[in-house]
Amino acid sequence: MTIIPTDLSSFLWGVAVSSFVAFGTGFVKKAGEDFYLWTKKKANPPPPEPIEVDRRFVPAEYKGGGCSWVPEQRIEELKERGYALYLRPDDDAPCFRVVAVNGRQAREFLMVASA
Repeated sequence: MTIIPTDLSSFLWGVAVSSFVAFGTGFVKKAGEDFYLWTKKKANPPPPEPIEVDRRFVPAEYKGGGCSWVPEQRIEELKERGYALYLRPDDDAPCFRVVAVNGRQAREFLMVASA
């Protein structure tokens, strides 16, 4: 039994085909992962990032109820009471402004009272 192949051309074709198959398998796997992430993002897009607005920002008329600026720390508390973040009509992103409180900067989000 010899270790060296007797038919060198068949051996080289075998090495070439197996290398191509190994590369192709990895390529197809990675392409499948990318396609899965792309379809997942299209089917369930992440919520838009909050956008900073000017301190003098005046919200458009909102049918649900009145609007008020709320400190960032109280957002969850008010959501439990039925309030919702005001979403800008043009891009559906929540908006916030930066204000000075006791010499420090704080973020306030615009929230809407439910009807």
